[in-house]
Amino acid sequence: MPAWGYSSSPLVLGDRVIVDGGRTAAFNKQTGELVWKTDSYHAGYGSVVAFRDPDTDATRLAVANNEYLLVLAAKDGSQLDRRKWGAQFRTASTTPIVVGRTIFVSGGYGKGCELHRLTEGKLEKIYKSNKMANHFSNCVVIGGYLFGIHGNTHVASQGRIVCMDHATGEQKWFKKGFGTGSITAAGDRLIVLSDKGELVIASASADEFMELARAKVLAGKCWTVPVLSHGRIYCRNAKGDLVCVALEKRG
Repeated sequence: MPAWGYSSSPLVLGDRVIVDGGRTAAFNKQTGELVWKTDSYHAGYGSVVAFRDPDTDATRLAVANNEYLLVLAAKDGSQLDRRKWGAQFRTASTTPIVVGRTIFVSGGYGKGCELHRLTEGKLEKIYKSNKMANHFSNCVVIGGYLFGIHGNTHVASQGRIVCMDHATGEQKWFKKGFGTGSITAAGDRLIVLSDKGELVIASASADEFMELARAKVLAGKCWTVPVLSHGRIYCRNAKGDLVCVALEKRG
C-alpha cells in the first residue's frame, strides 16, 4: 500500500478498465476478470494515459510510477520501453502528458521534468529541466507551452506558476503568489486555484502572466484541481468544503 493510498483514476478503454497500483492491470469492465498485468513496481499517484502510436496507429499506454516511465501495448500490457523515473520519498504524483509522439513527466522534491520522444516503440530523452517541478498538480499544454505549478508543499511560499516552451524546456516566465495550488485550462484561459483558496482566471500567454479576474472563494488548504462545467467553476478544499462560482461575460 502506498503511503497516501491508491489514487490512480480508472481508464475505460473499449471493453476494459485499466488501473495502476504498482502493477498496471487491465480488467474486463463487465465481469472484473483480469485480462493482463505488468510486473510489480512501487506505485505512483498519477493515472494511466492512452494514446495512438504515431508509427503503427496501435493504442499505447503511458504510465509514470515511482520507478519508471513505461510505454505499454494496450492490447496485452507488453512493455515497449521504459526509462528510470520516480521522485524522492516515492512521491511520483503526476500523470504523463502525451502530445504527438512526445511524453512529458514532472515530479517534486527537485526531480524536475523530462520530455521524451517515442519513435518505433523506443523512448529518447529530449530534455531534462529543473524549471518545472510539479509536486502533485499536472501541467496543462496550450499553444505549444506548458503552464504548471512549480514547488513543494513544505516550502509552499516558494511555489509559482511557470510557463515553459513544451518543445525546448525554455522557461518563458514565472509568477509567485499561488503556493502549491492547482491549475487547469479552458480554451486559451488558465484557471488557477491557489493553495489558500484564491481563484484566478488568466490568459494563457507565453509573453507574461496576464490576470483577468480574481476572487477569494475558499479558506483552508486547497490542493484539488478546479473543475469547469457549463459556465461554472467548482472548487474544493482539504476539509471537503465545495463552492460553485458562476462565470459572467464582460464587454
